[in-house]
Amino acid sequence: MGSVIDIDSSRPHITAELICIFCKKRWIAVFPEDSILAEWDCPYCGKDGGVICTGQHLLGGAGR
Repeated sequence: MGSVIDIDSSRPHITAELICIFCKKRWIAVFPEDSILAEWDCPYCGKDGGVICTGQHLLGGAGR
């Protein structure tokens, strides 16, 4: 088993609330700040291209 590597040591990340514009479900996610959310699939409805950030950044990520 490998050792745990701190995500902050190699890529800045954001902790934020995301929403799907299709099904309107919201969730909290931690993701690299260079992520292209428009390429993500919604974990609830499965549609792609509809995930956006609500603008509610949470403590712990680069988007404070």
